[in-house]
Amino acid sequence: MAWLFGIMISMKKLYVFLVSALFFSFGLLVLAQENTAGETMMSPSPTHMRDEVKRQVKEQVKDIRTQAKDRIKDVKNTVKGEIKDKREEVRSAMHDKTMEKRKMMRDEFNERVKMHREELQDKIKTKRDELKVNLQKIKDERKRRVVEKIDQGIDNLNDRMVKHFSNVLDKLDNMLDRIGDRVDKAAERDIDVSAVNTAIDQAHAAIDSARAAIEAQAGKTYKVEVVAETRLKTDVGKARQALHADLAKVKEAVKAAHDAVRKAAVALAQVAKGSEARQSPSVSPTASPTTN
Repeated sequence: MAWLFGIMISMKKLYVFLVSALFFSFGLLVLAQENTAGETMMSPSPTHMRDEVKRQVKEQVKDIRTQAKDRIKDVKNTVKGEIKDKREEVRSAMHDKTMEKRKMMRDEFNERVKMHREELQDKIKTKRDELKVNLQKIKDERKRRVVEKIDQGIDNLNDRMVKHFSNVLDKLDNMLDRIGDRVDKAAERDIDVSAVNTAIDQAHAAIDSARAAIEAQAGKTYKVEVVAETRLKTDVGKARQALHADLAKVKEAVKAAHDAVRKAAVALAQVAKGSEARQSPSVSPTASPTTN
């Protein structure tokens, strides 16, 4: 509040200056009237002297008014500059705080996903041991090896896709940070960026939702239920279908995050009349990481 107190002091000084100027003008006018009254008795042309004194008083008043206007203008410019500087300072602090919070959320998410994948290794080992036992009912050795290989492939595919989707979200989040930086620069030029900020908030929410889906997927494994040799293909197919169905849901969440970031980039391009979007294709709506 120190800056606001300083502004109030400046306005008070200006008020004192104006009051003093008015008293000074009033004194000159009284003095002029007294001189005119005295000179009326001594001078042969009192009308001429009175007009001259009035002219001088008018010039003095005019000069005082001009000085007062200049002083008011200077104070207004000073106040405006201080308010603008304060707004930029607050905006910068809020942006830094948001960036720090988002980085912390990214780090925590990646750490949780890593923990889930490590915990999953024990589940996978137990599952594969059980599969070996269940496959004993299958007489064909080649079929047993094929089923075990497919089972390993399912877990490996899930692990690769979790890593891939996590990397995509990190890129989207970084892109959103760059958009936020340019929004702050546009706001400093008094451009209305409220629509872009709304789009950024929606994109952050979409990214958070996609991260929740990825984190849940990171802890999943798919068990092949071996019933009989005649149903082996069907049993393996069920595990594969379950994996692909879950990955499709995660992919849809990541795609929604991608689309939300794209909308934020488009909103920025619109308020900036496309100039910044053309200068930096890194935040262009067409230059975005794939979710495939």
